[in-house]
Amino acid sequence: MLKIIGASVILTSCISIGFMKSLRMRKRCENLSALIAATERIGAEISFSKMRLERIFNEAARDFNLPVFSDAAFMMLRLGTKSAIIRSLKKYADDMALTENDLKAAKNLGAIGDFAGDEQQRCITTTIKLLELSLAEAKDNYNKGGKLYRSCGILFGLLGVILLF
Repeated sequence: MLKIIGASVILTSCISIGFMKSLRMRKRCENLSALIAATERIGAEISFSKMRLERIFNEAARDFNLPVFSDAAFMMLRLGTKSAIIRSLKKYADDMALTENDLKAAKNLGAIGDFAGDEQQRCITTTIKLLELSLAEAKDNYNKGGKLYRSCGILFGLLGVILLF
């Protein structure tokens, strides 16, 4: 009886580890897509409306369910745009499953507070292009590794059960 309980615990834990790793890879893809869409919206709002950056970021956070932007909007008045975005991205990087390259790409958005007009649009365009490259890499990694992690979790769990008996 004890072996059966141990086998089920080993199998369940190995499978859950594999599925959690796969889920993290998918979450990264989804969050990068949302960051790209939100950055595009921010660029459009800056171009066509005369709202303050804090309000634009709050609307992007609400519309795309990205708390990183509402946190940045909250800190903008105290720290400035660049520092607020960088701190907010660092704070939410683990929750959003972002890598260092993703963070470097997203941090370019912080420069919009330093410029006006066309320079802001260039900054946003650069950020979008870098995020799209990160998204392509994330999708490639997920396509290659997502199923692999799930399968390995199941197989290692079964191997542990076989070795237990």
